[in-house]
Amino acid sequence: MHVTLTITGTQTGEDNESMTIATRTEGEYFERGNSTYLLYDETDPDDGSVTKNMLKLSGGALSLSKKGAVNSNMTWEEGKTIVSDYSSAFGRLMLSVKTKRLHICDSEEELHLEVNYRLSVEDTFLSDNSLSIHVQK
Repeated sequence: MHVTLTITGTQTGEDNESMTIATRTEGEYFERGNSTYLLYDETDPDDGSVTKNMLKLSGGALSLSKKGAVNSNMTWEEGKTIVSDYSSAFGRLMLSVKTKRLHICDSEEELHLEVNYRLSVEDTFLSDNSLSIHVQK
């Protein structure tokens, strides 16, 4: 099913400076087995490169797979810390993703996901983050 996604991400570093990025895009929504999937493309405004994204919601966990200019697999599961791989033109990082909160609200008309998490590399704090994904079905 064709859907509209509104994605807002906020990142707060150790200096308490916050940066928010919001985007609205079109994508595809489908269910397979006990999982829900969202597929959408992300275009870099600087160089026009495209990254293909797949969000998977399954069993109380949310996973994001990116392929293209950025390659990564991140998983959020409330109360857990999960190591994720992140690769870009600048190199590869193994990120620790500690999910503080994952809230899912699903209805026939819309899906809303809220995630609060902390990123670190080798036990060094990078940022506290929030991610909001609103899907209009």
